Amino acid sequence: MAFKPDIIVTHGDVHELVLVVDVRQHLADLEAVELGLRRYMSGTRCPLGMLVTPQTLRLYRDRYTGDGKGPVELVGEYSVEGLFAPDLANATRASAAQRDFELEDTVQSWLEQLTDGRERARLPRSLREGIEAHVLPALEESEISAAHIRWRPTGT
Repeated sequence: MAFKPDIIVTHGDVHELVLVVDVRQHLADLEAVELGLRRYMSGTRCPLGMLVTPQTLRLYRDRYTGDGKGPVELVGEYSVEGLFAPDLANATRASAAQRDFELEDTVQSWLEQLTDGRERARLPRSLREGIEAHVLPALEESEISAAHIRWRPTGT
């Protein structure tokens, strides 16, 4: 199955892709997901990628080396345990689709708030430094949006 990001960040009038985000509840095959993300970044010439689970945030940078050795490299891995935690009482009753929706929505809202220095100050030091070095420049004067139609599943 082809890789499709969950959140995209674009910049300028031509909507240049500056960040792609893949949000996963569970990461059964990290190698396959990374390969899909790296190929997508290379194919779209997107310089920054992010892979987010409820436990971990991984940042990838395309260095555009063109050496054929996989120019997209992992530049940081950070614990985000508890940062995106849904309401535990509701999480146990929610469907998988509902939990996916909530996590994607929460990560997108979090990205939208990162330009506020007070929000970044609440982050653990290593995560804050990674965000400020890699992600913050991509967010400035950019548009953050869902990369696909995101609808809230309803229970039956």
